[in-house]
Amino acid sequence: MRELRDEHHMKSLGLQVSSYECDRQAVADHTNNSMKDILTRLGTIIGKQKVRYGRVGFLDNEITARNITIAIGPVPSVPKGIEVNGKTVFISDHALKLKSVIDCIAIVGSGYIGLEFSDAYMALGSEVTFVEAFDQLMPSFDPEIAKFA
Repeated sequence: MRELRDEHHMKSLGLQVSSYECDRQAVADHTNNSMKDILTRLGTIIGKQKVRYGRVGFLDNEITARNITIAIGPVPSVPKGIEVNGKTVFISDHALKLKSVIDCIAIVGSGYIGLEFSDAYMALGSEVTFVEAFDQLMPSFDPEIAKFA
């Protein structure tokens, strides 16, 4: 969407787009289907520096590596006293299921998940504001990357 809205960029590609629209439900459905596909894949550590992986029921790929990282995924952290209702206050799970594009959104925290959502919502036309406890965005990132962002 971001590229479609950039007339100069599109013109440099020899393209002229007279109209564009976003079917928010179709985008959400695509995201949910992609997540289901990812979640049906798994791996098992089968020995020192060795993992067998693949789809459920078909763990037919093996890889050997010096280091293995087990990433189980993030868990949203909600400050005490904040009630998550899935409509006006929501966590990342709810953000994938919204029925329409939000005009203005505040994202609490500027970690990976917050940054990903801000990029997606800005591309869809939302105004995004970060709320960060530290004195800079992306406090856990390399300072040069954070400065660039």
